[in-house]
Formats: sequence, C-alpha cells, structure tokens
Amino acid sequence: MDGNEALQHLRKAKTAHLKWRTYAQALAAGVGVEDGKAPVAHTECEFGRWYEGPGQALREISELYEDIEDPHRLLHEAYADIYQLAKAGKFAKASEKLNTLEAISRSLMDIVDACMDEIRQR
Repeated sequence: MDGNEALQHLRKAKTAHLKWRTYAQALAAGVGVEDGKAPVAHTECEFGRWYEGPGQALREISELYEDIEDPHRLLHEAYADIYQLAKAGKFAKASEKLNTLEAISRSLMDIVDACMDEIRQR
C-alpha cells in the first residue's frame, strides 16, 4: 500500500467515524437510530475490518498505526454502553457516557491525524 492509498483509507475512516459518532449522540439524546447501528466489536466495523486486514500494510509506513487500536476498541465499548443505557431509557447516564466517548473520539482522531501527517512527510 502506498502513502496516497493509505491517506485515502484514513480519510474515509475519519468520515465514517464522525458519522458514526452522531449515532451515539442521537442515542444519548433519546433519538432512536436504525437497527443496523447496533454496537459491534471494533474488529467488525468497516474501519476495523480494514485495520485488521489490508490496513496492516500501514505498519511499514507509520509508527503510529498501532496506537489506533486501543482507542478504537474503547470507543466501541463506550458506544455499546450508550446503546444499552439508551435502550433501558437511562438517557442521563447515556449522556454521561457520551462525554467519555467524545474524549476517546478526540484522542483517536488526533492519532489518525498524526498518522496521516507522518505518512505525508515520507
């Protein structure tokens, strides 16, 4: 995988992530989301399948690539908690958990941005 292809995948991942984060925000606010937005393991989402599959080629391009996995996993765990709390009608607790998810999200996006900068500088 060359740098341009890696950047394209990471941009796509960022866009998908931001869209996905709105589902968590909607859940915490008491707005239902489509059934297809139920939580999945971090290795089963579109980005996770890419990260665990073809994205592994980035290990040769970016030292920061491995730093993505833990926050990505934590993000999915927080989303699953929000989903369960919202389904139980516990929206205040879901909103509290949303704060955690948003902090993890910012950290993850910072790592992805740094990874993209690293690739651009090659």
